[in-house]
Amino acid sequence: MDSVTFGRLQFGRQTVYFSHHWFITDTHGAFDAAPSAANSLNLIGSINGANFAGNYLNNTVRYETPIFRGFAAMASYSFDAEQPGAGRNHTWYLSPSYTNGPLSIGFYHMQRNSQGTLPLQTVGSLDQMADKFAISYTYNGLRLGAVVDRNRVDDRATGSRQDRTAFSVPLSYATGPHLFSLTYGQALPVHQNSGTLADTGARMLSVSYQYSLSKRTWLDVSAVELRNQRNGRYNFWLGGLNGSSPLPLQDAGARVRMFYAVSSTNSDGKDGYPNRLRPCSV
Repeated sequence: MDSVTFGRLQFGRQTVYFSHHWFITDTHGAFDAAPSAANSLNLIGSINGANFAGNYLNNTVRYETPIFRGFAAMASYSFDAEQPGAGRNHTWYLSPSYTNGPLSIGFYHMQRNSQGTLPLQTVGSLDQMADKFAISYTYNGLRLGAVVDRNRVDDRATGSRQDRTAFSVPLSYATGPHLFSLTYGQALPVHQNSGTLADTGARMLSVSYQYSLSKRTWLDVSAVELRNQRNGRYNFWLGGLNGSSPLPLQDAGARVRMFYAVSSTNSDGKDGYPNRLRPCSV
């Protein structure tokens, strides 16, 4: 169903939580090669490289409200791997937003229950709660944004809890067919139970230049660097959600750099994720 009056109702495999803030704050994150490489999900997606928040979730019912005086919302329920004897295995998600001229604000809340290794859709003992706030303001082609993200995972089998807070500050400037972007991100140290895991944070800086060949096709060159603290294990978000993983223990504290060029084509954009990416060279 898709109408101006009643909103939009969707069923099936849907994006949940991880990407929707791009259209509030981060053109750099949404439209360049970022889903393969250099957006803020390198830091704000995971807890020290593990337990990524959000995913493409199967068996999802999602409703998007119509826009009313700048206000809109998205809500979804995912059955995930729900099965007999594991009915607690599901995901709730809610994301209200507000847009008024150059100002955009979004809040995103997700609760996943009885998961296995996150972010896979398996039954296990992990409960995950994630919250994100995003805001941006645009003036004469200059867009300044901020994203604050908190990801918490509880293991009901062991009673253990991990959480971390991370943020990013995306800045972009568009003029004609040119887009210049810079994103700074930082993940604070991980809290475990009642203590803090020392030196488990990381910082990221990415810069990008895009040239628009058409309304939906870009050429992009980017550079990004991740600097882990001594026990930090953050890595680039290269393999997609299910392929993301922390750096090996022996590589904790590593400094990771990437330079790349790509041509990308976007044919959608409603939920913050390009339909097609066509890399030329990496």
